[in-house]
Amino acid sequence: ALRAAAEAEEDEAARLGAEVDRLQAERAAVEEQCQLRRSDIQSREAALQDLPAEVRSTEEELEGLRARLAGLDEALGPKGARLSALRAERSAKKERLAP
Repeated sequence: ALRAAAEAEEDEAARLGAEVDRLQAERAAVEEQCQLRRSDIQSREAALQDLPAEVRSTEEELEGLRARLAGLDEALGPKGARLSALRAERSAKKERLAP
C-alpha cells in the first residue's frame, strides 16, 4: 500500500511538473508578447511626437508651392493673352489667303 501511494505521488508530481513547465512556457510567451506590444507602443508614441514637425514641414512646402503657382499664373496671364492674339491673327491670315 505504501508503494502504491508512493507511486501515485510520483505520478502526480510528474503530472504537476509537466503542467508547471507548460504554464511557465506559456507565461514566458505571453511575457514576450507584452514586451513586443510595449515596444510597439513606444515606437508609435515616438512617431506621434515627430508628426507635428512633419505636418509643419508639409505645410511650409505647400505654402511654397502655392507661391510658385501664383507666380506662374502671373507670368502666364500676359503670355496666354498674347498667344491667343497670335493664334487669332494667324487664323485671320489663313482665311484671307484661302481661295
